[in-house]
Amino acid sequence: MPILPVIIGLFLSILAKGRSGIITVLFLLMLVVWLKWKEQGVLRKIVTFLMFFIPVIVVVRLKWSMLLNAFEKMQFFEKFSKSGVDSPSRNIIKEAYLSNINNITFFTGYNYENNYWFQYYGLNPHNSFIRLHYFSGFAFFIIIFLLLISFFNLIKKNLFFAGLLITILLRSWTDSVIFLTLFDYVLILLTIVAFNDKRRVKQIN
Repeated sequence: MPILPVIIGLFLSILAKGRSGIITVLFLLMLVVWLKWKEQGVLRKIVTFLMFFIPVIVVVRLKWSMLLNAFEKMQFFEKFSKSGVDSPSRNIIKEAYLSNINNITFFTGYNYENNYWFQYYGLNPHNSFIRLHYFSGFAFFIIIFLLLISFFNLIKKNLFFAGLLITILLRSWTDSVIFLTLFDYVLILLTIVAFNDKRRVKQIN
């Protein structure tokens, strides 16, 4: 698997200053690096570790204060230094949705189109799970349960696919990127793989 597309994705995420995008693409980068590391022979693993990882660890340990100051001053990471990964606007939307959950909307989903806060933020819930519950109601819990089972099955069969699934779900917590979108085929594919025979999974990989 080529590593260049992930590096480009990380660069674009930094330019866009999207905190969740930076975090999830970093996690995806670690997955791809781990996959390439796993495919190498023992000798190449040792050489790679000695050439790259040890110098990085030494530099970080010796220059931690300087790196931290540089990180805080960089414009790209301004949101991280000021508020970490917290987002007041997204918290408002989540609270607005949850506060309207009752005995009926729990099963049907809450129609947020007339809600003041959702209108204020352009009717974008910025959360795929809110969007899923709004459209599917109680089926939301069945779908989430199926995804959790898929994740644990993938851990047993293919750690890379499991990491890919959790990366998508983490990114979906901060934006409407899956569930009734063009990218749902990725979740469907990973779910099918999760319930496939282990030998078949190796062939797919």
